[in-house]
Amino acid sequence: MGLAQQISAMLGAAWNATPKTLDIVTVNGSAPATTPVTELLLTGDVTSANVPASSPSWTAVVAADTLGSASTVVASNTALLVNDYGGEFIVSGNSTVAGTNGNLLVGATGNYMISSAFGFNTIFAAGAGTVGLGGGLNIIDVTGTGDLVVSQGDQDRIIAAGDLATINASGTGDTIVAAHGSTTVNTSGDSVAIFGGATAGATLVASVTGAYATVSAGADNQTVTLGGADALDFAGSGTNDLVVTGASATLAGSTGDANVTLGGANPTDGANALYFVGSGTSNISVAGSAATLAGGTGTVNATLGGSNGLDLAGSGTNNLMVTGDSVAVLGDTTTGSVLDASVTGAYATISASAANQTVTLGG
Repeated sequence: MGLAQQISAMLGAAWNATPKTLDIVTVNGSAPATTPVTELLLTGDVTSANVPASSPSWTAVVAADTLGSASTVVASNTALLVNDYGGEFIVSGNSTVAGTNGNLLVGATGNYMISSAFGFNTIFAAGAGTVGLGGGLNIIDVTGTGDLVVSQGDQDRIIAAGDLATINASGTGDTIVAAHGSTTVNTSGDSVAIFGGATAGATLVASVTGAYATVSAGADNQTVTLGGADALDFAGSGTNDLVVTGASATLAGSTGDANVTLGGANPTDGANALYFVGSGTSNISVAGSAATLAGGTGTVNATLGGSNGLDLAGSGTNNLMVTGDSVAVLGDTTTGSVLDASVTGAYATISASAANQTVTLGG
């Protein structure tokens, strides 16, 4: 109260002074900064919304029970926090879409981060960024460079049509298509299908730990590790680098050169594998038991270290080192085929058929 009375007295004295004067003082420099408004709340019954551009970027919150079945939100340089079920979101620039209830339809360009909880989400992303989705059945199509996709749903459909994408999927029954460019795929669920593209020179790198997986490399060079049981792999027309530690795999070579390892640290790793050798030069190392190598029209350089193995030699040149016990080698019936075997394992059986045979028996 004392301060207010002093101010009042000073104003009164100034008013009663004669003559009355007004001094104006100009201060150079910028005006005081204003506090930017960077947060929006979308609520009510929204059928469409265009979030205005802002610098710095907006954070827009879509409240629950806001979006109708055909609602569309368009935004640029915006972080959209979606606390509703469903909705269509079109974002560009540097944007984030984070959904808590799923069933999102998102179209994104620029740099993006897209995430959603359990639901049936459909994502089309044509820039560079990260897409992370929870459970449910999700459809994801990324066409940019360097995308990261993290998928936890079952029976997800993921298409990587850009380049240098990385896909980490943990669901069962996922289908992943490396449609264009080089792609890295890591899967842990069962019954996963992975398809390479039609572009020669691209590389499909895959690490598969679930059972009943299918990999078809297409025209890609493949570098694949199959750790789950009962896997099926079709090599592409490019090179074939393959490591198999899961049991009972079936493998089909192709026209490219191959480096194939069947087995791992344990005798059961890679056991009961069946490999149809391709027409390129194949370097094969067998450590798993009861493996079968069939055919091949090119040059085969193989070390047969697993026990109870069977080699049905192809019509080309077969250079074999047999170190496992109870291995059987049957030469090809084609005139001019070559079988050159060095045997140190016990109880081996060698039958040359029509092949030109050079065999050293040391076991």
